[in-house]
Order: sequence, then C-alpha cells, then structure tokens
Amino acid sequence: MLNIRLSDASPGQRLARAVSTPTGTVLVQAGEHLTRDLIDGLRHKGIESVVIEGDDPAAPTLSPEQRLAALDSRFAGHEHHPLMMELKQVIAEQMSTGRTE
Repeated sequence: MLNIRLSDASPGQRLARAVSTPTGTVLVQAGEHLTRDLIDGLRHKGIESVVIEGDDPAAPTLSPEQRLAALDSRFAGHEHHPLMMELKQVIAEQMSTGRTE
C-alpha cells in the first residue's frame, strides 16, 4: 500500500483503502480503480490523499534473510502464544513461496 497525494494519482490505480470524508462518510470503496472523473470529484470534495495498492518504489528491497529477521523481530515476545506462532509460520511460508497477498 502506498499513501499518495491526490494530485499524484493516476487513472487506473486501485484504491487499497476506502476514501472517506472527515465525518466518516465513505465516498469510494477500497478496490475501486481511479478514473480521471473520480480523481476530479474527490479533489472537489477536499480529499488530499488516497491509499493505493502497490509498494513504495523508494523503499529498500530486503533480502529473504532480512525479511525473515524482520518477521522474527515482529513476533519476538510471543513465543508462548500458539496462535501467534501459527500466524508467524503462515507468513513465513508465504514469504518463502513469494506470495504477498
């Protein structure tokens, strides 16, 4: 996911999160593809940023070993929680097969 300014949004990008007003009214559901009209309409409603699917191109690329070390760090202290360890194992398996969804 990538949070971008609406002025940087392009038609065809897919929303990773719903777009809502400050009062919580949902304007566009997650999963919708942006169109020029939709971008213009959101701008007209005062929306300044959206969260789109994809990765930050400026983010460093981690090696598989670094990704597993980061996973270990995130789950540190939960070794005695079976469900947390099961979740960690599922994530590790997805990482090893290249699945990111």
